[in-house]
Amino acid sequence: MSMEGAPTYELKGTLHAILPRVSLGRGRFKVPFVVLSDTATPQFILMEAHEEMADNLQKIPLGERIRVRFVIEGWLWHPPYGKSRFITRLRAVELERLSA
Repeated sequence: MSMEGAPTYELKGTLHAILPRVSLGRGRFKVPFVVLSDTATPQFILMEAHEEMADNLQKIPLGERIRVRFVIEGWLWHPPYGKSRFITRLRAVELERLSA
């Protein structure tokens, strides 16, 4: 799914967790990760890194401060069985390690 021209957002925080890699088929994959936000009320934010961005994510140790630029993706999913549902994800387009 291409998000060219979509607005980007930015989040700074601490890399809290990197979850197992998920295959998307046709050689594509994503790696979900969690950032603990640097906000007045810290939040655990679930995000996704795809392909090359996921490789960059794996180079950052847990506990490091990071800056994530991301886009919001959303669609209506029609599963083979059951009711349709809305899906929203925060997909990283840039990752930067803030501390060395």
